[in-house]
Amino acid sequence: MAISTPDARLLRERRRFLLSLGSAALTAPLFLRELATASALPGAAPRRVIMFSTAMGTIKSRWVHPVGPLGTLGPLLAPLQPYVKDLNLILNDGGGVHNGGGHPALGRLLTGLAEKDSGPAGPGNGASIDQYLGKVLGAATRFPVLEFGAALDYSAGEEENRLVWADGKKSMTSEGDPKKMFERMYGLPPSSAEPTKPLVGPKAMVDRLSSEITAMQNTLGGAERTKLDVHLASIRDLEKQIAGLANQSCDKPTPPTVECGCRGNLGDYKLVPQQIREQIDLVVNALACDMTRIISFQVGSEGGGSMRFPFLKLDTHDVTMETQTMHFYSHNDRPDDYQDSGPMYQIHLWFAEQFAYLLSRLASVIDTDGKRLLDNTCVLWLTPMGEGRLHDSERLPLLTAGSAGGVVRTGQSIVTKDRYINDLLSTITHIMGAPVDTYGDPMLSKGPIAELLA
Repeated sequence: MAISTPDARLLRERRRFLLSLGSAALTAPLFLRELATASALPGAAPRRVIMFSTAMGTIKSRWVHPVGPLGTLGPLLAPLQPYVKDLNLILNDGGGVHNGGGHPALGRLLTGLAEKDSGPAGPGNGASIDQYLGKVLGAATRFPVLEFGAALDYSAGEEENRLVWADGKKSMTSEGDPKKMFERMYGLPPSSAEPTKPLVGPKAMVDRLSSEITAMQNTLGGAERTKLDVHLASIRDLEKQIAGLANQSCDKPTPPTVECGCRGNLGDYKLVPQQIREQIDLVVNALACDMTRIISFQVGSEGGGSMRFPFLKLDTHDVTMETQTMHFYSHNDRPDDYQDSGPMYQIHLWFAEQFAYLLSRLASVIDTDGKRLLDNTCVLWLTPMGEGRLHDSERLPLLTAGSAGGVVRTGQSIVTKDRYINDLLSTITHIMGAPVDTYGDPMLSKGPIAELLA
């Protein structure tokens, strides 16, 4: 995959701005000022954020590390060892998801609402943090936010299976089919019967704007006409800056091979390893090509809709559906289920391997400023419980990776005492440059987590 140069990324953003302007050419200077600010810092790269969620907690005795600088990670997190300097382990000791009650906490993990049935509150108006950031910051990219998923089953209640919520506390579905996500990102291939239309070049768009402004000049006079002259000069300057950049591009990746929503079918669950890898590849391409800067990624659901693991040979204990799910293993309380060879250990180790693959892909891409894409991204690994068997939504194990361009302090294990998930959500807004000090229910917020901010 060819990654865009800084000039190519600037070109794409300017094309989008120009296309959006149309006859509203009088607004052009506002966008031009924004673009000029970006171009004044040619080495800068945008900040990105990924909210990566897995179901039913972890094994805390294998996850918790001593407070202080991170060194050698325990076996459960060993797949992340190559990125230990990029990580933060956060034990949220008390608070967590307010009155989460285990499985329903998933539905409020990114909204920060106080109760299952509580109404919209705070700056998100009931929206999950990804949708809020998309609304505030998403105008600069083609997609304000992209919602990825894998191994999803929406048969249980909304609070147990919906990570993403729109403004007004309206549940949303994440896209678990790599082929459908690819089509959304890149569009369906043109029919052989339909001729491919040539793209309109930047010069033609600038000419169109110039023509519209010239027509307006004939109807105005005095100071207003002088302003339009300035607008026209700015647009012509823009034409000079983008001239010769039309051939820069971010290549379309190889289309996914998996066509799978994985909603409860055992055969589909056998495809999950390939499904999640292809989704991660699309995530990285979307960020590298600046299609979006905000991504949510939900792996699995809670409770009765929890995922199955035939690829880990965990469907051999019994042939019934109930005894093949993560929910069953989390509550079965057999002595070996949470031990190093037990099902829950195997599941959470597999989760760590998938997260490590995401980090490896982000680290493999060189961003527009010469740094790794991982260096300009903040990746959060969230889960709605400490351990599934306890239904504990107060002591949450959380993890971050990447510094979002140096904004996030990394390489540490910290404990936050009696803080709700709201404080992590408000911290994300600070990381992304759209700071609010409360998110969700303001009564649950103490402000951003200072230990995470550089």
